Amino acid sequence: MKYISFFIYLSSVGIFTTEAIHQVEATYGCDSVCFESMILKEPNVVIDCDTDITADDLNNDLIVHFDFDGDARDNSPFMSQGSISGADATDDRFGTANSAMNFTSNEEITIPKEDRFEIIFPFSISFWAYFETSGALNQGGIFSSNFSQDDYSGIIVNRNENGQISCQVGNGTGSISPASTKSMVTVDEIPKDKWTHIAIRLNGPNSGDIFIDGCEVPTFYGGSGVWNIVYRNVPMKIGRTDTSSDINVSENYLHGSLDDFYFWNRIISEDEILYLYDRFEVPEINIADATIDCGELISIEIPSIFTNVVWSDDQVGNIGAFSTGGFYSVQGLYNCIPVCTDFFISVDSEMPLDLQDTIQTCDTLYTLESPFDVLWDDGTFGRQIEVDESGSYKLFNICGVEIGEVFVDLLSDSDNLKDTYSICSDERVSIALPDIYDDVSWSNGTTGNGFTISEEGSYTVEYSNKGCQTLETFTVEVQRCEVCEFYTANIFNPNSSSGNAIFQIKSNNPECLENSVVSIFDRWGNNVFKEKSNIPWDGLSNGKPVLEGVYVFHISGSIDDDIISQYGNVTVIY
Repeated sequence: MKYISFFIYLSSVGIFTTEAIHQVEATYGCDSVCFESMILKEPNVVIDCDTDITADDLNNDLIVHFDFDGDARDNSPFMSQGSISGADATDDRFGTANSAMNFTSNEEITIPKEDRFEIIFPFSISFWAYFETSGALNQGGIFSSNFSQDDYSGIIVNRNENGQISCQVGNGTGSISPASTKSMVTVDEIPKDKWTHIAIRLNGPNSGDIFIDGCEVPTFYGGSGVWNIVYRNVPMKIGRTDTSSDINVSENYLHGSLDDFYFWNRIISEDEILYLYDRFEVPEINIADATIDCGELISIEIPSIFTNVVWSDDQVGNIGAFSTGGFYSVQGLYNCIPVCTDFFISVDSEMPLDLQDTIQTCDTLYTLESPFDVLWDDGTFGRQIEVDESGSYKLFNICGVEIGEVFVDLLSDSDNLKDTYSICSDERVSIALPDIYDDVSWSNGTTGNGFTISEEGSYTVEYSNKGCQTLETFTVEVQRCEVCEFYTANIFNPNSSSGNAIFQIKSNNPECLENSVVSIFDRWGNNVFKEKSNIPWDGLSNGKPVLEGVYVFHISGSIDDDIISQYGNVTVIY
């Protein structure tokens, strides 16, 4: 969840986690000031580790790019040129000389004003920074797209007095008070004395995010002004921002180093952020398959660059311990990117079990035994199990390694026939036993593996399989199989004298009429008649003749397990 707050007059912070319009009132000096703002949740972003981003893609909507390789030349297609005042070339994050720019008090880079710098929303900024002072000294002026002393204007990025990264937009109200800006600020402090990659995206008011070393971090929104960005006829500055009324105070300047500074008038993708973070490559977790002896314990260690490590057997941490074979997987985070791999551990067993390949028995229940405790393939652990089905049964040692297999053939198999067969009154059922059985004798005197029955009752069959006799009993039931069918005329005249004066439901089965109800409705949905389906309708409703027209009838009910439901139309004429 993203936590959002408002920074109120440099002293109070309100934390919000739900979408809503929020109001706040505070006192500034002797004045009471209030404002409101809508808080919207941003959608979750899924990171795709597979990226095809190249340096050429970064030129899309690029405003400036300074690589600071000993100069202030803009490497964007516009090739603007900045002038250096006091800043010196220094080592970059790789230790390469003259490949970054170092700033201290009163040192800056100035880029002359151009109309293309005056953008609104959206925009993105990316850079590497090395801060040499703690946040409390407030010596973190990084970037001002439109530097105007004592008059917040344009886009401003700095590391504030709390060590947090702040991206402000100035509304040009002529002061450096909170009412002159709105800002997006990281919740946590950005440490000093180390190179850190920072990417900022502002899509619009109250809609943005900040990434530190490739990972999104919690932010809140500050300032009591509006999100309007106002521009003056002033240049761009790098290494300096407007944070004090004293133009020369050191708080206005960066004490540290910058490298690879980008500024776009679009929202860059998360893939691009990962690419900018050291041309990002996700390392693999490499684990070789291993072999252990039964009872041995081995440890597998994941490099410390991976965090939040979880193993498939629910172990956590960078070291996993294993004593049983099988397939495993492990997942960890490289920065904020999930990395996963699979591996296999095999087990050498010194105790194979010598069993018969096949056991044949006339029993319908057989006990399989082992000379020592084993794990059977049904999950039972012990020396024996009882089986009631023919089939193959495997045994495993305590390490999970298969040590034997036996096929049990229960020759007296009594599961060849169903307990009950159902037929219609005019049907027959044919029952057949597999050809492996011989000496087959049915209870009505019939012999042979096939038997046809047309009468209900209880039957038995006896058969032999390699000398093992089996006796089975089954039942044949005769059921009503005909479906209810209904017939009726679709027009009738209640005044007729020719035999068409009633509406009569007919069926192929009188029982269907006895177990169903007919309901008749007029075109307004009024129920004008409801009786058993074998009772005719004479065209009257509440003792009065109904109007001419079309009526809907519904036959409903049940017979045995069958549901009766049938609709139709009938027309009344006079």
